[in-house]
Parts: sequence; C-alpha cells; structure tokens
Amino acid sequence: MQLFNHQEATAQFLVDHASAFVTNDCGTGKTISVIEAFNRLREGRMLVLAPLSILENAWGADVRKYNEAFGGNLKVAIAHGSKDKRERAFKSNADIVAMNYEGCNWLVDNCELLDGFDTVVMDESTYVKNATSKRSKNALVVSRYFKRRWLLTGTPNPLSVLDLWHPALILDYGERLGKKFFAFRQQVCTPIQVAANANAIQWQDKPGALDFVHDQLSDITIRFTLEECIDMPETSTRYMQMKMPSWVKKHYNDMLYDSHIALEQGDVSAVHAGARARKLLQLLSGAVYGEEGDAIKVHSERHNLVMDLVEERDHTVVVFNYKHERDALIKEAKKRKLSYTLIDGSVPNLKRTEAVEDFQAGKKRVIFVHPQAAGHGITLTAANTLIWCSPNYNAELVKQTEHRIYRAGQKRRTQIIRIAYEDSKEIEVYESMGAKMMHMLDLLNLFHTTAKVA
Repeated sequence: MQLFNHQEATAQFLVDHASAFVTNDCGTGKTISVIEAFNRLREGRMLVLAPLSILENAWGADVRKYNEAFGGNLKVAIAHGSKDKRERAFKSNADIVAMNYEGCNWLVDNCELLDGFDTVVMDESTYVKNATSKRSKNALVVSRYFKRRWLLTGTPNPLSVLDLWHPALILDYGERLGKKFFAFRQQVCTPIQVAANANAIQWQDKPGALDFVHDQLSDITIRFTLEECIDMPETSTRYMQMKMPSWVKKHYNDMLYDSHIALEQGDVSAVHAGARARKLLQLLSGAVYGEEGDAIKVHSERHNLVMDLVEERDHTVVVFNYKHERDALIKEAKKRKLSYTLIDGSVPNLKRTEAVEDFQAGKKRVIFVHPQAAGHGITLTAANTLIWCSPNYNAELVKQTEHRIYRAGQKRRTQIIRIAYEDSKEIEVYESMGAKMMHMLDLLNLFHTTAKVA
C-alpha cells in the first residue's frame, strides 16, 4: 500500500518543518501523514492533543491501520481517565501518547513526564484559538517542552482572523503574528460600536486581513483541498468505531442471547425477526428504551463524536434514525452554538423546503435529517460530508440518502462517515444495507454469527 500523493507531500513537509500548520481538507488523511512523518524521524516520542471523542477513534485506530498497511511497529497509548491511568500512558513504552486537550490542565503540573518527547501534535487546533482560556494557556505552556510543534485543522478560514493568533503563537512564539494579542488585534481589526454601552465593541476584520495573515504563515503552512487530491476516489466511505459502554454491552448480550434461543428453536417469524433486529439496532445506537417507549439512558459520547466531526467541516449532513439521536444532536448543537436545521416527520413540507434552502444558501452549518423524510428528491450539495449516527436497515433509503450530497451540482469530492461500536455487528449491517435489500430474518441472523460481545 502507498500513501496518496498529497499525503506523501504533507509527510515530507512535516519532516522538513519543526513548526508546521497542516490545513488539508477533512477526509484527506492528515493523521496518516503525521504518523508517517513521525515514523521517518523517530527521534523521540510524540504527544497528540485532540478532542476526547477522536483519541481512540482517529488516532488509536489510525496508528493500528498504519502499522498494518505500511509494516510499522508503532505503539500508541491513550492518556485519559484517572491520574494513575494518565501517568501509566506516559510511563509506558508507547511511541505515541494521545490525550484530550483538557489533560493539559493536569500535564502543566507534571511536565517531568514529557522527558523523551520531542514532537507535539495539536489536532483540531481551533480548540486552542481562544488566547484567554485555561485550556489554550496550558497548551501553550506544554508546547514549550517540544522541539517539533505540528498543528492540524480542516477549517483554516475562521470566523475572525483573531482566531489564528494563538495557534500561531504556539507554533512560532510570536515570530510571524507578534507576541502581543492586543497589538495584533489593532493591526488587523477595526472596532465597531454595537450598542450605547462604551464597552459594547465588536472587532471586525479589516479588508485583506485574512490574506495578510495567510501570507505571514505561508512558509509553515501546507494545504490540499479534496479536489486537488486527484488520486483519491470521488466518494469515500470511512468507519469511525468507538468502545461500547458496559451498560450497552450488558443489554446487547442479553438481547442477543434471547434472540439466539428463539432462532435455534425456529419460532421466529419475519415479523418477530424484524422487531428483534430493530431493537438490536436501536440499542446499538446508544440508548436503552423503557416500557413507555422513551429512551431512559443515552450514550452521549456517540453524539459528541458526531458533533466534533461537524465542527471540523464547513457544512455537514447528519443522518439520525431515532428520536433520542435527534434530541441529543440538537442539544449538542445548541451547546456549541452551531447553526442547524432539521428535516424529519415532525417538520411540515413548507418548513422542509425552507430548511433545504437555508442549508444550500450556507445559512446553516449542519442539517439533521431522518432518511424517511429526506431520502428522496432534495439536494444538499452545500455539504460534501454525510455522517450516519447509526446504521439503517433499509437499503434503498441508505442509497437515496447518501445521494443527497453526491449528485448533480456537487463540485467537491464527497465523504460518507459511518459511526459504529467496536465488537458489534454494526459495520456488517452498514455494508449489507449498502449492497442489497435484506430480509429481516437474514438481518437478525447476521447478529448471531457471533453470539456475544466479550
């Protein structure tokens, strides 16, 4: 297996630059480029700082994928959880230690653990854009212990040019954009009075400010758009797996056992098979339902992962299958102050048209859709990424829904992301649904090729 051309160029750029800002589009495989560059250098150890939801799903999984594809022998440890667990990760023989950004608040008091490290990677560097936040300040302190500092983001054009100052400070200690935030702000922004209060001021980018900053950072920045990656497929599918919580695992195994007994006894009709299979899929979506039909427990980390992926992109279509998914996604979007719109059975036709128009016009960052309501006849090409929160068992709906972004009018390469639990049958369900319409009894049997999750 070989790296794509843009991955090779990115890896070499990192090898050649101790400070580097990688702004390649989402879906171009930035993590593999970073791992390759680190493997070529192999001088010390590497610390990766990233959002919690992608520590294992992106970095842990991609290190293993890299080892399998390129014959590597890199070891990775996840530094998350109790103080003892974090310390064990740093004191292990792992070449790469991955930790969430909040861990910096602990690491600044334990910097002796960084002995032997020479490279720090900050993935989704928008997490350190706010110069006054505790997280950003501590990330800056931690960065001083490293010879190499590589920052990654798939969204290099911020809402304000001010968002680039602190990431640049981490990279070069103020060499390019200056060491003083207020002096930088005065240089690139104009104060606008927005209310009678003297302190009600909004700082607006001056004309050409973004171009000026990009020019200042150009010597340490590399960027490939998906369109430039001509050796990549027009549409790619990626699975992101996460660990199954113990409470989901218990219910899953209990339900598998009951269904297994029923199948062995041969007393499962197509109707019953459909009900059982749907229950298993519903459970794997990260929720346990009570007798009244309401979700009584929901695995929020699954939806946090989805919204972290949304924040990496300009516009995204997110597909949900269940009410608890919809409610959790909307709650998380509001919490993150992300503009969103919705299409499902609760939205009248007139409002659905309005939702599509707003999304296509770029007024909304994300659109949450149910496949039965949005699987036909609408165009959502403002997005080039579609994320499935969980698998759907209707092959026609799967195909039709994915074609909302991959259709006439789409000018970019597209990506389908499918969320799944490790050690479950979700990936097989995704693949089976993508291939053909499946009889419900066959779907239930699919779950029983292995009867239990360890």
